[in-house]
Amino acid sequence: MKKLTIALILLAVIFIVGCQAPQDVKAEMDKQAEQIKMLETKLAEHATAFEQLKMDYEQHMVDLHKKTATPTQTKTTTPQPPTRVGR
Repeated sequence: MKKLTIALILLAVIFIVGCQAPQDVKAEMDKQAEQIKMLETKLAEHATAFEQLKMDYEQHMVDLHKKTATPTQTKTTTPQPPTRVGR
């Protein structure tokens, strides 16, 4: 009789412990799912910021090439050839 009581108590303890583990796992999985969603949101924000920076850079390069394509002359005189030194 004593062995049966001990076996029932052990069975009850194992059952209780076995039932609680999935709840902890589910809570942990929910927590990690929230973290994954947060990271996905951050990734989308960073991708958007990167695309904006890339477009700004490309526009800057276009503007820079437009500026350098039209040289400005400050002198009105014709350029003189360099003087020869030596012979």
